[in-house]
Parts: sequence; structure tokens; C-alpha cells
Amino acid sequence: QSIDKRAQDLLATSKELTTVDTAKLLRDDLDNYVNDVKQFYGNVKGAVNSARPISFDYDKLAIEPVLQRLEKNIQDPATLERFLSKARAIRETSDSRTFPDLLELRHQVNDFLYNKRIAAPKDREALREVIGRIDGTIKAAAKMALPNGEEWLKSWAVANAKYAQMMRTRENVLAKALQSPQLTEADIGNRLVKHMQ
Repeated sequence: QSIDKRAQDLLATSKELTTVDTAKLLRDDLDNYVNDVKQFYGNVKGAVNSARPISFDYDKLAIEPVLQRLEKNIQDPATLERFLSKARAIRETSDSRTFPDLLELRHQVNDFLYNKRIAAPKDREALREVIGRIDGTIKAAAKMALPNGEEWLKSWAVANAKYAQMMRTRENVLAKALQSPQLTEADIGNRLVKHMQ
């Protein structure tokens, strides 16, 4: 609820104010909103640290064939280097195969899904299938390892939805302007006025 209110306040603030101070207020509101969402997501994710130990089958998730296909399709050397670094992190996460590792694995695969430089449209479907398998494993693990597994799964769904909403907000053109260190408050104020007309 608090996070929804913060998002609504951010939108309301941007509609009401058009002075140079607006940019500072909006920047601060955006930073606070992002921090609130990340903290909520982190708290829900962190709740599994006290879960009974579980182990998941990395091979059953069928991530490797998708990673190999993605790697073959990347042409840009810098993008390939970033991809290989993330792929290595995914493989390392799978070594211990704990519940927290499973959540981190989902987060990293999700990052690939929404990275337009890495995943072509045909690859996105394969990544969605992998995420579906990971989500199924998370659901089973929560029911087995947490005393309040069903409740945690509801919180996990909310945390993921809020995180996705926050990422969309940050990608918004206006939000990008607010985060730009090159723009002054006056520049941002002027852009806001143009944006609202």
C-alpha cells in the first residue's frame, strides 16, 4: 500500500508543480519510491534465508541451452562481455542450489528477458519458459521450506509486481530526465512544463 501511495504521490506531484523546485522534489520522490520498492522486495526475498534448507535441480530448469543460444546470437563485443559475466553469475548461483540462490537465479534470468541487446523476440519465449519453470520450483520450495509458504508466495507475487512497476517508472522518459546528472533543475522544470502541455 505504501509503495502504491508513493507512486501515486509521484504522479500527483509532477502534475501540480512546474517550478524549478519541482525537479528536486520529483527527484527526491523518485529516489524514495525506488528505495521503498527495493527494500520491500529485499525484505520478501530475505525471508527465505531462514527457510528450511532445500536444493533444486538446475538441469531440470533447462537454462543452459537457452544461455548457449543467446551467446551465439550476440554480435556486439561489449554486450557479449556483459552477457558472459551475467551468464557466469547464473552458473555460479546454481552451484549451491539453495532457496535464496533460486530467487537470485530468477532475478538474473528475468534481467536477460528484458535486456533488448541480449534477447531477440524468439529468445524471449524461451526465457519466459525458463522463468515459468523457476517459478514452479519457487512455489514448491516455499510450500516445503517455509511455515507460511502460501502467505510468502502472495508477498513474493506482490514484490515482483511492484519491482516491475518501479522498473517501468524508471524507464519513463520523464524519470530518465530526473535521473540525468547533466540536467539542471531549471532544465527539468522546463521539460516538465513542455511534457504537461
